Amino acid sequence: MLSSKYLLQKSFSSVLLFLFASFFHMCLSWWPKYVDLTKFFCNINESVWEHMKMAWWAAIVVAFIEMIFFHWSKNRNFLMSKIFSSIILVAIIPILYYSYTYFIAGNLIIDILILIIAIIIAQILEYLLMTKTHFYWTVYYISLFAFLMVCYLFMSFSVNAPNYLLFK
Repeated sequence: MLSSKYLLQKSFSSVLLFLFASFFHMCLSWWPKYVDLTKFFCNINESVWEHMKMAWWAAIVVAFIEMIFFHWSKNRNFLMSKIFSSIILVAIIPILYYSYTYFIAGNLIIDILILIIAIIIAQILEYLLMTKTHFYWTVYYISLFAFLMVCYLFMSFSVNAPNYLLFK
């Protein structure tokens, strides 16, 4: 059962995640002279990939905030649950985006709702994974490898994007 304290903390984290994602969406236009640094973390165009990237880095920033202020790093499932929920967060975005744009033209309000829905689903998944009593060590190694791989992909494809629909 969810405690009210935990629900309040996750609500706060969800709002922070949305705000940081919005920040990463706009930061390149705010600091264009720092493009060599910001291109790894901020949107450099309006492709779906770049929107996935902004959600990923926002989730990482919020994870650090949660570790510092909420002391969730004491939970042995914290890191693994954050990584997998962040991967689900960025996976949901293209699925929902391409599902609705198949039928209707892109819409800013729907795009924002997609981010909110993805955040809610990721937070629920994170809760389920954090409250699981035991994971084998293999799962922790897989989650760490997945984290490093996703970070590498977001950084490398920011510089040299392939010529696929996801990157246009």
